[in-house]
Amino acid sequence: MNAALLVALLPISLLCSCAFTPRVVALRHTEPVTRSMSIPKLSGLKVHLEDVVDGRSPNESWEGVPLTALPAGYAYRSPSSAERKAWDDAVQTADKNAPRYALGVVRNTYGASTAGVNSVNSPVQWIQDGLRTELEAHGVTLVGKDASDVSVRVTLKSFFADLYMSVSTNIAAEVRIKEADKEPRTILIHARDSSVAWAGSSWEYYCVMRGAQQKLLAHILLLTAGGEAPPTAYDQRTASEADF
Repeated sequence: MNAALLVALLPISLLCSCAFTPRVVALRHTEPVTRSMSIPKLSGLKVHLEDVVDGRSPNESWEGVPLTALPAGYAYRSPSSAERKAWDDAVQTADKNAPRYALGVVRNTYGASTAGVNSVNSPVQWIQDGLRTELEAHGVTLVGKDASDVSVRVTLKSFFADLYMSVSTNIAAEVRIKEADKEPRTILIHARDSSVAWAGSSWEYYCVMRGAQQKLLAHILLLTAGGEAPPTAYDQRTASEADF
């Protein structure tokens, strides 16, 4: 067997060997990730951020929601080495008797589900923490409803992490924006991130979850600033689905 073939088969052999091991992640949002985006209309804005609603149900799926195009000015921010260490610590020290939050599945080379992907903390709270952190990083003041220029409510409709040759996460959320003296508008966002599955580790899962979350948050920031509803990925004829 030549060296090139060995290299090609390595990811497959790694996936086969750990396909039955549940993955555990910690969903952490401690540092701003969207500062590279220029959204001047957010600075000084008074925003009422409602609690994120968990609207997930067995009948809700991201598959029926068109993929949303990349947010304007978006750039993925990789976790720092300090964030990685803190993440490892959070997973290792998590209470093993505490409830876990089911987020997705691991599949074998035949596509059959063989293990679960679980989080030590709630994806709903993760999105809430991320929104608060990102809004404040862009100069927003979070206030009560009566004192606000804009009210934002996010309903999580679907969150699914998967592994079959690639590691992916799809997040679908309904975003309601209510500007003062205007009718509310509701926009459905489907954010996706994926990567080649090398070992299908918990960290690989977390990184694509983080990527999908960053895209979702970036869209919500632009909508909060008065931006138009974004197009779907399929409206951008020169781009492929893999780019999103």
